[in-house]
Parts: sequence; structure tokens; C-alpha cells
Amino acid sequence: SEITAALVAQSAADIPLAGKGWTIACLANIPGQDVDELLLGIQESSTEPMLVRTWAAAARVDRCRSAAALIEKASLISRFPALSRPIGKRLVHQLQAGDDQVPLERLLGISVRTPQVQPALSPIILASKPEELVATMQRATEGDVRRQAAAYLSTLATGGDASQIASTVATAY
Repeated sequence: SEITAALVAQSAADIPLAGKGWTIACLANIPGQDVDELLLGIQESSTEPMLVRTWAAAARVDRCRSAAALIEKASLISRFPALSRPIGKRLVHQLQAGDDQVPLERLLGISVRTPQVQPALSPIILASKPEELVATMQRATEGDVRRQAAAYLSTLATGGDASQIASTVATAY
């Protein structure tokens, strides 16, 4: 549309940072895959300052409407550390809303690969049934995920009924 074209032109123009920020904010509120690709272009631009690139990445995160989409964007945290808290908070909100069911193994994998979101995911992982953690500890394809499941079982045992956790592990083996 004309508005999108004008905003794209504005984002490429040599204007003050605040103007670029408002341009990105406006683009973030326009639906469509084409706008997401425009924001991706800004995010990946080597000519833009890191702040502008971070704003574009944040706008892309803000556009996510599912836990799966947020999980996909979690890989951006290594390049844009400022995204760790918004991604973590939105991911927890999506998971608590119950709209998305993300397997425990996948949550543990995210917490291993993206430690910045681990504090946000920990309460959800700890709310899992001990049997689920044991099963993940036994069958996860990645060794780091199996170790992470064991660590959460240990945390549950330390903070609660250790004999129940021990019994669950013993029964599984």
C-alpha cells in the first residue's frame, strides 16, 4: 500500500533515530508477511545502527501471535540481548494462556540453547509432572536436554517431596 511504501522510504531515509523508531513502530502495526520481511531487512541491514536493528527485531517479536513463533525468534537473543526479557515474558504468557501446547522436551531445549529465557521458563518447567521430566530425561534426543531434565528433577526433589521424586525415578528404571 501507499502507507507501507512511504514508511519503507522513511525507514531508509537519513532521519534522526527517534524518527526511525516511530517508523518501525508504525510498520510493526501493519499486518502481513511483506511487512515482516521489510522489518527483517532493517534488522539485517549492516548500514543501520544497532539500536535501529534491535527495534526492528523487537517489532518482529511483537508481531508473534503464538508460542511457536516466539520460540523461533528466541535465536535472535544472541544477537540482540535486549530481546531476552520480552521474548521470555511473551512466551510464558502464551504458554500460560494454554493456546499453544509446547512439548516439555522443546521447552527444555530452548532453556539450554537460550539461557537468557531460562528464568522465565523455569516456573512452567517446574510445574510439569515429575513423570514427564523423567520421561524426557530418559528419551530426549539431545544429551543437554536430558541433563536439564535431570537438573529440574533435582530442583523439585530439593524443594519438595524428595522421596516421591526418587520413587518416580526408580519406577521409571
